[in-house]
Amino acid sequence: MVAFSADDPNGSRPFAISRKWELAIVKTILTTFAGCIVLFVGLAQVQAQAPVKIYPKTNAVAIQTDNPANNSTGADMRLAPAIRRTDRMRYRIWVDNKHTEGWISNNDVYDAHQAIAGFPGLIAAAPNEPHNYYWRGAANLELGHLQDALDDFTHLIQLTKTADPTRRAMAYTGRAMVWCAMNRFDSAILDCNEAIRIDGACALACYFRGVANSGKEEFDAAISDFASAISRDSLLAIACDARGMAYARKKMFEDAMADYTRAIQIDPHLDLARAHLADAYNQRGFTQEKNQQWDKAIADYTRAIQIDPNFAEALHGRGRAKLKKQEYVTAIVDLNDAIRAARGLATPYPHFAEVCSDCGSAYAQNRQYRMAIDTLDEAIRRNPNLADAWNHLAWLYATCADPNFRNPREAVNSALRARDITQLKNDKYLATLAAAYAESGQFPEAVVWLQAAMTVNPKNDKALRNEMMQLFKQQSPYHETR
Repeated sequence: MVAFSADDPNGSRPFAISRKWELAIVKTILTTFAGCIVLFVGLAQVQAQAPVKIYPKTNAVAIQTDNPANNSTGADMRLAPAIRRTDRMRYRIWVDNKHTEGWISNNDVYDAHQAIAGFPGLIAAAPNEPHNYYWRGAANLELGHLQDALDDFTHLIQLTKTADPTRRAMAYTGRAMVWCAMNRFDSAILDCNEAIRIDGACALACYFRGVANSGKEEFDAAISDFASAISRDSLLAIACDARGMAYARKKMFEDAMADYTRAIQIDPHLDLARAHLADAYNQRGFTQEKNQQWDKAIADYTRAIQIDPNFAEALHGRGRAKLKKQEYVTAIVDLNDAIRAARGLATPYPHFAEVCSDCGSAYAQNRQYRMAIDTLDEAIRRNPNLADAWNHLAWLYATCADPNFRNPREAVNSALRARDITQLKNDKYLATLAAAYAESGQFPEAVVWLQAAMTVNPKNDKALRNEMMQLFKQQSPYHETR
């Protein structure tokens, strides 16, 4: 029996520590065991190691809380995410679909790495105890030892053939988690179907069948599965979150946001749901941006940033929309914030060069030409094939209102790079090449390439291009005004 206390013996108070998240629905299962999403809980004013997931050495826990009504003996310990102290860990348990938090002795639990070494001894002492195989399988899954996890849950299925329906169903559900991690979604669905046949009330089997269907991109089936999980366990926050992700993949953002919000209301510690809610606002903002609904896009991006102030993609999107609205000063602020946030990511932000390019364009429009050149140069260093950055740079060198920043040679070279990267298909880049040739005094070439731009897209920037053509025919370059 594991002793549990709601009070920290040293008087510390818990607080939530946020974590980075995976936005792919199948990846969610790698941090999900027995239906409880992994949460990291920290301790104020306590020197501690990194958060760890822990596994109980026994499946029963005696709970002592401030509220006698919540005290219990023999409660099932599903998962214990915690932070290590010298002699104790803080963790969460579930009793009758309600969670509580408290302290437990390190002697009563393993962390994931210790579990792999510790459970063999327990299994040797009690080879037919299902609990040991379940938790070792969970630890193997966490560590990425998928075949070992599969073997543990398969053995667990054999051990529980004559057990009560709940235990038998959980054995099949555990193996379904592993099938999902292996991307063997059809096998996962078969195990979930068997779990549901054995125990029709098994919400987690419905949940993981939804995970598998999401992995197959069968989002309607996934939404139905997650709804079944929620109907069986209305407090299953991860099912609300996962259904929201499926709705988001179908571009049903209002439904997605409602589910993410519900998940957070059920479990305020569920950082994954917060991340997904922010992402839903970001995705809807991008849709509004594509439809040139700049104010609506900015509003959605702002909601995403309020949830996650370091959301590089949303900061980039809002800066981009403000750039379209010619709000250059605030666009520069957002785009620089996006660059700062992107630099802080553990994995490289895939659109880093594009952020620099947009920021360089905003600087140029705001007549901060040196900053524009420097930022566009960084964009090109990061992605030498980013035609937009080459084009912005060429336009600045060819048409800058300040003659000190004009550079005919660099203008032509940069414009040629943009032209060649896009294989003469972008009319804006061809018009920039024409301006570059005019700045270098090659007016016949300027007329040829401006005419080519007007042929590719006769309606785009018609007034400007007519003005440029008139100037070129008069042997005069085009310059922007101060």
